[in-house]
Amino acid sequence: MVWDESKHPRDNEGKFTYKNGGDSENNSENNTPILKGRIEKTEVKSPAEILYGDAYKKEKAENEYRSNLLNILGNLATPAMIMYATNKQLENEIKKNGLINTVKKVVNVALNSKPAQKAIRNNIGENYKKGVNWMTQHTMGKDTAGMLDLSHGINMNDRDYIKDAISLDNYNDPSVASDREYLKKKVSEQFKDYNFDINKIKGYFFKSDSEPVQRLIENKDFQDMIRNHKDEMLKEGKFSGGFKKHGLIGLGVDNNFHNAIGKADFRNIYQDKEGNLHVKMYDTYDFNKDEDNAFVRAGADQMEKGNLKPYFSIYDIIIPKNKLDEIWK
Repeated sequence: MVWDESKHPRDNEGKFTYKNGGDSENNSENNTPILKGRIEKTEVKSPAEILYGDAYKKEKAENEYRSNLLNILGNLATPAMIMYATNKQLENEIKKNGLINTVKKVVNVALNSKPAQKAIRNNIGENYKKGVNWMTQHTMGKDTAGMLDLSHGINMNDRDYIKDAISLDNYNDPSVASDREYLKKKVSEQFKDYNFDINKIKGYFFKSDSEPVQRLIENKDFQDMIRNHKDEMLKEGKFSGGFKKHGLIGLGVDNNFHNAIGKADFRNIYQDKEGNLHVKMYDTYDFNKDEDNAFVRAGADQMEKGNLKPYFSIYDIIIPKNKLDEIWK
């Protein structure tokens, strides 16, 4: 057969085609490839996505965040910043130049958009899966992930998180009898917007040698609270405090306890005869419906729908004297 180029016009990419768009002279009447629909819907992954999976996604998110920071800086971003500055350094430049409100506005608009809110609610609520727990651990911190996981009750993915915790039936559990009235009031107040039966709200007592408590002792924000409330603790044996938000939007592993706990009560504080400091931290896993935070509002929505379960937690903290001396120096 003699090749006749006039019967094979080139397509937009310069490739030869069959006349009238057919793929062969023996093609079907409508000249449509059998697999055309499937081919168009197939998700094409880059080699980096295939090789590195979630790590690639995390790096991609970091790069997108970096791009947003540079856009906010605009002409203030020098070539050196663009080439070498870390995201943290870019955040500091934004703070230094008084652009923090611009960042908050950009982030809030993005996170509060309908698609973003739907995605957040689905991921933490009814469509919560093991992959969400894994990703949260590595991007937000083990305790942020553990607290969210725990709110799924029997459906939690990583039960190893509570391997050194004692399960409490409710505020009336005999093991916390000395704090019964305090716990009853706290649980009632914190969950009043959700109409839960407070007698069915479980609790978890994290023992002093548990991993969450050990991470807490090493947390700088916790140590700052112990330092700043020293006189109050020694005089009254209690105080209330919160974990600081780090960075411009309060995300990342530096905000592990900020996002896991937020604010908490510290009670039953005393020093034993060896000089070790004993502290019990009390927290409830709840969400303020009125808070202007996309993640909090998503959590409130899912708790209201019953996809997240309420609970309270108690941390039995013992700070060794040598560690306490470092904090109080």
